[in-house]
Amino acid sequence: MPTFTIDPDDAKDFDDALSVENLPNGDLRVGVHIADVSSYVRPGTALDTEAQRRGNSTYLVGTVVPMLRRTSSPTACAVSWRGKIA
Repeated sequence: MPTFTIDPDDAKDFDDALSVENLPNGDLRVGVHIADVSSYVRPGTALDTEAQRRGNSTYLVGTVVPMLRRTSSPTACAVSWRGKIA
Protein backbone atom coordinates (compact mmCIF):
# COMPACT_ATOMS: atom_id res chain seq x y z
CA MET A 1 0.00 0.00 0.00
CA PRO A 2 1.65 3.28 -1.04
CA THR A 3 2.20 5.52 1.97
CA PHE A 4 3.41 9.11 1.65
CA THR A 5 4.65 11.55 4.25
CA ILE A 6 2.78 14.85 4.28
CA ASP A 7 5.59 16.59 6.13
CA PRO A 8 7.65 19.07 4.09
CA ASP A 9 11.12 18.18 2.81
CA ASP A 10 12.74 20.39 5.45
CA ALA A 11 10.78 18.92 8.38
CA LYS A 12 12.69 17.99 11.52
CA ASP A 13 10.67 14.78 11.77
CA PHE A 14 8.47 12.69 9.51
CA ASP A 15 5.54 11.65 11.65
CA ASP A 16 2.44 12.29 9.53
CA ALA A 17 1.46 10.30 6.45
CA LEU A 18 -1.35 9.29 4.11
CA SER A 19 -1.90 5.98 2.37
CA VAL A 20 -4.16 5.05 -0.52
CA GLU A 21 -5.49 1.58 -1.34
CA ASN A 22 -7.71 0.51 -4.22
CA LEU A 23 -10.45 -1.80 -2.94
CA PRO A 24 -11.88 -4.69 -5.00
CA ASN A 25 -15.23 -2.87 -5.43
CA GLY A 26 -13.52 0.17 -6.97
CA ASP A 27 -13.62 2.33 -3.86
CA LEU A 28 -10.50 3.91 -2.40
CA ARG A 29 -9.42 3.49 1.20
CA VAL A 30 -7.46 6.49 2.48
CA GLY A 31 -5.44 6.02 5.65
CA VAL A 32 -4.32 8.84 7.90
CA HIS A 33 -1.20 7.96 9.91
CA ILE A 34 -0.08 10.13 12.81
CA ALA A 35 2.73 9.10 15.14
CA ASP A 36 1.54 8.24 18.65
CA VAL A 37 4.26 9.61 20.88
CA SER A 38 2.39 8.52 24.01
CA SER A 39 3.86 5.04 23.68
CA TYR A 40 7.30 6.58 24.36
CA VAL A 41 6.23 8.31 27.59
CA ARG A 42 5.74 6.51 30.90
CA PRO A 43 2.76 7.88 32.86
CA GLY A 44 3.59 9.90 35.95
CA THR A 45 7.16 10.75 34.91
CA ALA A 46 8.63 14.24 34.59
CA LEU A 47 8.53 13.78 30.81
CA ASP A 48 4.82 12.95 31.00
CA THR A 49 4.14 16.08 33.05
CA GLU A 50 6.12 18.29 30.64
CA ALA A 51 4.43 16.76 27.57
CA GLN A 52 1.01 17.40 29.11
CA ARG A 53 1.99 21.00 29.85
CA ARG A 54 3.16 21.59 26.28
CA GLY A 55 0.30 19.61 24.69
CA ASN A 56 1.84 19.56 21.22
CA SER A 57 4.86 20.65 19.24
CA THR A 58 4.69 24.30 18.20
CA TYR A 59 6.15 25.33 14.85
CA LEU A 60 7.26 28.92 14.33
CA VAL A 61 9.19 30.49 11.47
CA GLY A 62 12.70 29.11 11.75
CA THR A 63 12.19 27.13 14.97
CA VAL A 64 10.14 24.48 16.73
CA VAL A 65 9.23 23.94 20.38
CA PRO A 66 8.86 20.15 20.59
CA MET A 67 6.27 18.47 22.82
CA LEU A 68 8.93 15.99 23.94
CA ARG A 69 12.44 16.97 24.96
CA ARG A 70 15.07 16.73 22.23
CA THR A 71 16.52 13.45 23.53
CA SER A 72 13.10 11.82 23.03
CA SER A 73 12.31 13.25 19.63
CA PRO A 74 12.26 13.63 16.69
CA THR A 75 13.96 10.40 15.63
CA ALA A 76 12.56 8.12 18.33
CA CYS A 77 8.97 8.95 17.43
CA ALA A 78 9.29 9.51 13.71
CA VAL A 79 8.51 7.23 10.83
CA SER A 80 11.56 6.05 8.89
CA TRP A 81 11.28 7.06 5.26
CA ARG A 82 13.21 6.24 2.12
CA GLY A 83 12.79 9.44 0.23
CA LYS A 84 9.16 10.49 0.47
CA ILE A 85 7.60 7.04 0.12
CA ALA A 86 7.55 4.43 2.88
